[in-house]
Amino acid sequence: MMASSVDANNDFLPLSFFNNHPFATPTKRICQPAHIATFINSSSHKKLLKFLKDLGDSVVGKTLTEEVEVSSTTTKVLAMLDTLKSWAIDIPPCQIQTRYGNKAYRTWRDKIQQQSKQLLMGLLPQQWTVPQSQSESQKSEQKSSDAAQHSILQGILCELRGYLLQSFGDYTRIDYGSGHELTFVC
Repeated sequence: MMASSVDANNDFLPLSFFNNHPFATPTKRICQPAHIATFINSSSHKKLLKFLKDLGDSVVGKTLTEEVEVSSTTTKVLAMLDTLKSWAIDIPPCQIQTRYGNKAYRTWRDKIQQQSKQLLMGLLPQQWTVPQSQSESQKSEQKSSDAAQHSILQGILCELRGYLLQSFGDYTRIDYGSGHELTFVC
């Protein structure tokens, strides 16, 4: 059971930190067996394993009913997942039988795609998404900085959108596998 909330919003880097980051829409990069060796030897693989180990270590000795502190970021992710769940409940299954998943999945996924910017904005730190109040002299100095920050924010949203949309299965095949789970973790 989740009891108290830990607010870690002040721990986020400013958007300007990402000035030189080349944001890109994620693409599938492990398409054949040779790609697996490349991934296993990458720094991303090491970071992923560390994250998963830290995640596992964080619950050692905890019970499902134990009260735990929950970060504001985790609270936001859980709220987004509740929204996605409510959409899944609201969209009735198609009555047509198919070999794999129900085609109503595509209606749900379309809704995620249409609402992706709002969903993702709700996950980001408030200092990235809400303009700070400023004096008149600060406002004029801030215009070019605001344009740069807007561009960075759009890059972040574009990259995160790719992960969000691929986290819940394949739109065409209507299936779900370990690659989708990994995308959600990312």
